[in-house]
Amino acid sequence: MDSTTIEQFLERLESSGIFSADETAAYRARIPPDRRGDDAQAFAREFVSKRDLTRYQAAAIYQNKTRGLVLGSYVVLERIGAGGMGEIFKARHRRLERLAAIKVLPARKMESKEAVKRFHQEVKAAAKLIHSNIVIAHDADESDGIHYLVMEFIDGPDLGEVVKRESDPATGGLPVEKALDYTLQAARGLSYAHSRGIIHRDIKPRNLLRDSHGVIKVLDLGLARDEAMSAEEANDAKGLTQSGQIMGSVDFMSPEQAMDTHQADARSDIYSLGCTLYSLLTGRSPYKADSVIRKIVAHRENPIPSLRAERADVPERVDALVKRMLAKQPQDRPATMLAVMEEVDRCLQELRAPAEQKLPAPPPLEISPLEVVEEIIEAEIVEVEVYTPGEAANLPAPPPLPTRPPPAPARGRSGEQSLPSPGGSPIATAGGDSNSGSAVQILAAPPPPSAPPIRRASPGGANIAGDTDRGSDPTVVTAEAVEESSPDGTRSGRVTRPRPRTPPPLRDPNAAPPPPVAPAPADKPTPAGPPSSTGAVATPTSVAPPAPQPPPEPLVELVPLGPSPAYLFFAWLGEFLMEHGVLMFAGTAAIGLVLFLLFIILSGGRP
Repeated sequence: MDSTTIEQFLERLESSGIFSADETAAYRARIPPDRRGDDAQAFAREFVSKRDLTRYQAAAIYQNKTRGLVLGSYVVLERIGAGGMGEIFKARHRRLERLAAIKVLPARKMESKEAVKRFHQEVKAAAKLIHSNIVIAHDADESDGIHYLVMEFIDGPDLGEVVKRESDPATGGLPVEKALDYTLQAARGLSYAHSRGIIHRDIKPRNLLRDSHGVIKVLDLGLARDEAMSAEEANDAKGLTQSGQIMGSVDFMSPEQAMDTHQADARSDIYSLGCTLYSLLTGRSPYKADSVIRKIVAHRENPIPSLRAERADVPERVDALVKRMLAKQPQDRPATMLAVMEEVDRCLQELRAPAEQKLPAPPPLEISPLEVVEEIIEAEIVEVEVYTPGEAANLPAPPPLPTRPPPAPARGRSGEQSLPSPGGSPIATAGGDSNSGSAVQILAAPPPPSAPPIRRASPGGANIAGDTDRGSDPTVVTAEAVEESSPDGTRSGRVTRPRPRTPPPLRDPNAAPPPPVAPAPADKPTPAGPPSSTGAVATPTSVAPPAPQPPPEPLVELVPLGPSPAYLFFAWLGEFLMEHGVLMFAGTAAIGLVLFLLFIILSGGRP
């Protein structure tokens, strides 16, 4: 190869369209005229070091291969891939400064009309698909006789490169969960393509890209077939693949596609995706052979390989799914890519289940209930008597708990409750109202006869006679006998009011018992005193020898007298609201208020 001078390099740089004439003239002015005939290698390296040119651009200009460095508004930066249907370059838009991937039809195929038609067919198929798991096509055009397709730029490797970099040396493939996740994403993109009538026909790890966020993108629709094309377009498409010509990668090609490319449908893509999943998990294609023909025959006749034979950590459900996807007959595979997605998702859910759900159930304890009881007794937790079923049936029944029937109060006047005292006369009476819903009756123990009477003046001027607090039971409540008269002096009566007793202080059980108390001497009869200012007369009390008394009855008891009308009204209102819902409260609140006011008026102001 002849060397290139600096002057020649500047002329080619200007003709390529990367630099304008003014920019090239500015560079030329910096170089002395006597140096412009020198070799341009050092000069080109200076452009690369300053990042004015990429290595690919500098080499193309130095070798005088400047055609295709600028395609429309895109400046080609570097070559990133190649395939049977074209080369792929990384480019940047001049104004938007957006990176893009440009697929260019090779120069050797531009003279072939069939190749140009197939390229246009890919452009039309790509224009129909806009999905997050498919490389999106932005534009397509022709520049200086070069046909190109502008696509979304994916900054990441293909899955074939991922398997080489990230596979486990022990298994040769990717982790099961990661491989299933990549397969699920690819299936989503292919399912969308099938719904738009596009069959890819060339699914393989090299055509699945992974971006910097871990998203899988389906690439390269060069062999895609549009099922919605017209009859004329379909005849042209058949002419592009002559009889006996193999289209696709035989390592991942379905048996029916190898026999007749035009008969491939969505189930052929399912087969290819199953081979791809097998390759992600094992690092190799399902069938090994040393020639293309033998590989095609293996796909059609050899038994379906087992993933678990290659990797023991692959779940049986994943192995069964791959075998279904690699079925020889299309009707034995999952019917749609959507069914594949659902099954792959179930496999992922099982793998991602919590660890505690995967643990086996613990074995039953080999210990009898009797041994458990003996261990409890030895630990001195509780004393237990163990009986056999026959012994337990002969055990005597436990004695019943002591019960005490409630007292039956005597009925007095309407609205009053009274209870006779041990001497036969009522001790206390509490008046009650029929509308109050309950009445309280106060039951007091009779005053001990040995206690001297206590006289004091009540606030109303009545004389009060009572007794002192005696007894050792802190639950007993003694009473005060009160004699009162009405303000006009026409009526008088004796009322016994309860007086709570202060409990005695706690006594040390180890201390010596107190000495016995001698009985008090009998008091002399007390003469009747003069009448009070209100007309009440204090009754003299005579002391008699104490007699045995029954235990005191409960002092306070609630006796239901029936609900009042107001209570019945609000109970009905509450049940109505609960039955018809709280949302009806706004509608019934006003009615309830009116009825309540009407009730108050009719009842004379009583609640």
